Amino acid sequence: MRVLFVTDLHGSKWKYERLFKVAKDFRADVVINGGDMLPGK
Repeated sequence: MRVLFVTDLHGSKWKYERLFKVAKDFRADVVINGGDMLPGK
């Protein structure tokens, strides 16, 4: 099983786009986001 762990994306569109590309290229079975998914105040 291939697991991809990420954290601190802070709602950044380009970071999410990069994550999806890396997950697809890596053929990840699971993507775990460790936090800070949304932008701060």
